Parts: sequence; structure tokens; C-alpha cells
Amino acid sequence: MSELTLVFKFPPQKKSQSDRNYYEWGGVVRSWPDDDALDVKFGTRSGNKKEGVIVTTKARPGQLLVYSGCTLSGRSFKMFGLAWRCADGTLIAQPLPRDVEARGVFEAGGFREPTNDADATLQRIAHTDTLTDPVGAFRELCAATSEFMENHLLVGAPVPSTDSAPDDLGALTVKLLLAHSVAWPAYAAVLAAAATKFANSRQVIVLPSSSPSVIPR
Repeated sequence: MSELTLVFKFPPQKKSQSDRNYYEWGGVVRSWPDDDALDVKFGTRSGNKKEGVIVTTKARPGQLLVYSGCTLSGRSFKMFGLAWRCADGTLIAQPLPRDVEARGVFEAGGFREPTNDADATLQRIAHTDTLTDPVGAFRELCAATSEFMENHLLVGAPVPSTDSAPDDLGALTVKLLLAHSVAWPAYAAVLAAAATKFANSRQVIVLPSSSPSVIPR
């Protein structure tokens, strides 16, 4: 697979924080010798601390990343992450789950995606009955779609909520899934099927941003 544009987005810093001699950085882990001295392909910085620093590089989906920055409160951090897929065809850094060992991911050649989950996911989506059991079907649709998207590092998995207008959020869901299906054709069948079901649903969902910052959760 060819390399794609990957972006690390760091949040703006208040003046009291931005005056500190701190340098945001990020890159792809190229090698990890036994002495733990990482070889990192660093990205190119742009922007500024007041508006938010951006670091751009090239990577492949699922590659192990390492980066350092500050949270909104000014606390510095250094962490590992993975290259996730955005709906515009680019990649973005997402934190590695705390229960996942970074070296193991690197030695495996990056995150290993399932290769045979599309048919099972399509069956789950097809079997959701939004007419006779709209609430249960909606939650199952969210679960099936979220599991598939997270297994393939697709940003924006749906999360049920009751806090927002159904029509607006339903339209956002369909738009995001269809955009992903265009950007990543290998997953188009599942994403388009999910989008059709969500379009017919009258329940409420909330989605994370399709372009999140690299602030630790």
C-alpha cells in the first residue's frame, strides 16, 4: 500500500503556555532496536502555538506513530498512536489504547486488520429491523458499524445518544459513511449498507469529529 498524507493536530496554547520552550513533534516509527532508541521519521511542522501546531508526514494506515505535545490544560505528553483513516482520504494520529503494547504492534508490522469480517457485518446490518424494533435495531446497527469501523481504523464510529436533533445527526452519519466509502473503496459495501440503514432510522446518534486532535483521551 502506498503512503498517504498523515496529520498530527495539536491544540492551541494559551499565552502563558505558549511562551514555554516546548516543541510539538510527531512521526512514524521506522525501527526499534533492542536498546529502545527509536528511529523516527519526523514530520514537517506548520502553524503556531496560538492557533495550533500541525505536523504533516507520510504513512500507511495502521503504522505505529510516536508524538509529543500539550493538552488544552498545558500538560505535556508523549505517546504512541496509530495512523487512522479520515473520510477525506488522509490519515490522522489516534492514541494507541492503553492495554496495547506499542513494541508488539511495531514487531507485527503495524495494526493487523481483519480480512474476513465484511460478510458477517453485512449480515448484521441487513438483519436490523428498524420498523418493528427501532430502538433495538438502531443500537445493533451502531454496534455493528462501530465494530467494523474500529477494526479498519475508520474515524467517526457512531455512538448512540439522546441529546441532539435526530434529523441533523442522521444526515451527518449518512454523509460521513458515504464519504468514507468513496475515500476507502475496499470498505464501500459495508459502509454504504450502513448508511442506507441509518438514513431510514429515526433515532439519535452522536459522532466524534472526523478530524480529531492528538490530545490524549
